[in-house]
Amino acid sequence: MSINILKKIIFLLFFLSTLVTSNSFGQDEKDENYAFIFGVEYTEAVNFCKTFKDIIKASAKKYDIPPAELSAIIFPELIRYSQVSNLIETTALEYSYVNYGTEYVDFSIGRFQMKPSFIEGLEKKLKIQETWTCDFSHLLEYTSKEITAQRKERLERMNNVIWQIEYLCCFYKMIESKFINSIYWKPQSRVRFLATAYNHGYQKKDTEIMKYATKRFFPNGANYPADYQYAYANVAYDFYTKHALKLFDDSL
Repeated sequence: MSINILKKIIFLLFFLSTLVTSNSFGQDEKDENYAFIFGVEYTEAVNFCKTFKDIIKASAKKYDIPPAELSAIIFPELIRYSQVSNLIETTALEYSYVNYGTEYVDFSIGRFQMKPSFIEGLEKKLKIQETWTCDFSHLLEYTSKEITAQRKERLERMNNVIWQIEYLCCFYKMIESKFINSIYWKPQSRVRFLATAYNHGYQKKDTEIMKYATKRFFPNGANYPADYQYAYANVAYDFYTKHALKLFDDSL
């Protein structure tokens, strides 16, 4: 047997083994080691939560929200966030948003990867003035009544971690008010439900939202092969159980 043929056989066996491995990942994600899978990005995301621990806790306490749950919702986004790409996207797209709005362009921005349409959606909910909205009236306050100036200021807020935490708290209380009687609001399923609503959208019924809790779209989106991706909700819940509960436990 020639060396070239032997090399081809070895390569073929290696390729087949990778397919088997990736398919096994697709079948069961509960034992995944996300810290190993995402490496440096995972470590940086954990460090971010440690750095902003006191601010997250203070905001969560102000609105009566469990801080561990709050951090888990956005943890996968912290993994996906790239400071370089965020700067490029902001520079390239913010002009279009400021002048033409979300109907023309909508994009993820900041550490929590929020979109302008997401923030505008929260603002519309706040204007309804339900019981929970009173605590967040400051989110509707802008220095100008001119719409393009408000869009520009909104983008500035979305690039500020303090403001992002405020928006995240607002999102949590909105979901709580809407789904507090849902079977998914129980402690054992709430983190996955919140994470899925944050990542996929909160406009649908609770059962529709939870259909996406196991979809393997993270980190690259639905257009990429599921075998090489993971469920956003599972990554969030894994961080919640392995890190967040301990990080925000005042007794430790």
